[in-house]
Amino acid sequence: MKTSDRRQAKGQSGKNFSCRRVVLVACCFLCFPIFAFAAHAASSPADWERTVQAAQREGELVLYASDLFGPIFGEFQKKYPRLKVSLVTAGGGASNLAQRLLMERRANRYLGDIWISGVDTAFNLLLPGKALDAIRPALMLPEVLDESNWSQGKHYYGDPEHKFIYIYEGSAQSGGISYNTALVNPKEMTSYWDLVRPRWRGKIVSTDPRRPGTSQQNLRFYYHHPELGPEFLKQLFGEMDVAISRDDQQMIDWLAAGKYAFALFVRGRVEDEKKKGLPVDEFYPGSIKEGALVDSTRGALTFLNRAPHPHAARLAINWFLSREGRHQRRQLDARGYPKRRGAARCPAYAGSQVPVHRPSGMDRDEADSRAFAENFGRSQEKLKEN
Repeated sequence: MKTSDRRQAKGQSGKNFSCRRVVLVACCFLCFPIFAFAAHAASSPADWERTVQAAQREGELVLYASDLFGPIFGEFQKKYPRLKVSLVTAGGGASNLAQRLLMERRANRYLGDIWISGVDTAFNLLLPGKALDAIRPALMLPEVLDESNWSQGKHYYGDPEHKFIYIYEGSAQSGGISYNTALVNPKEMTSYWDLVRPRWRGKIVSTDPRRPGTSQQNLRFYYHHPELGPEFLKQLFGEMDVAISRDDQQMIDWLAAGKYAFALFVRGRVEDEKKKGLPVDEFYPGSIKEGALVDSTRGALTFLNRAPHPHAARLAINWFLSREGRHQRRQLDARGYPKRRGAARCPAYAGSQVPVHRPSGMDRDEADSRAFAENFGRSQEKLKEN
């Protein structure tokens, strides 16, 4: 072969290699979205059946949640009788249960599969505690993955990456204000600003605002509301001599005895005490002119990492979010699931009257925490006293 021919052949070979390389790179870029999409595509019936069979071989599901979810997952166990459902609860609310779970994990005891609570506990404790796996890849059923089935045509998450804390429903919240009916005329309380009247100085007790849960939901609502904002918080916690307690029952006792006229952010006991004849009540959504917030009181679902029964967890997550699971939650509501009078429980399926989302600016950030800390004022001294 002549030298010129060899050079020409070499050049052609180089061109062919370059072309093949370009084609290969192009194929990689074209295929990547397909692979990425496939990670979140609905599973085939065969994949779903394999998940069911693998879950049954695991034989158990361990759920960390309020005991209110016991009847719902009792129905799940009826559908999958080879799976034993173990419900782990703790007195004192979700924050205490989260502390228990994190303590177990520090001792290398990974016992739980899924977690259900409000968003705040999952966000403030479990997420920074690195206890969560991404839940998005665990979604398998077409009806769950199809975002057109959900409010405003999308899934909602309570974490910045939109993959760890799945919000499946929300409720209209009242602002967290309970009162002594012998001391307070509810007709005179038309605005949150009425709380900071001079006559109520020293007559308000509040849950510790730093505790995850109801208090933080309402504080964010106050902070971001255009008619309330930081000035309202500053007056409330800085000028009203608000007492601080970490004991909900103690707050109810003080309220009923008339030691305080108002109790802020008490969790779920006022209605029960009212039924016993005690002079306590609470303001419900729509009774205050500044309105109410929509938040996920118990509507956050998460997938615990290092789960001992991962297939059972995936099975339970998809069943819980399916129409069948939604139906069971609604049935429990009808049988007397504890809910606030006037509070609209709002499954995130399309057609809900109240969309599950936070108003613009309601994301958790460090500025919120700093603002809350700056506005406690003299309440920090009360915290030491109680």
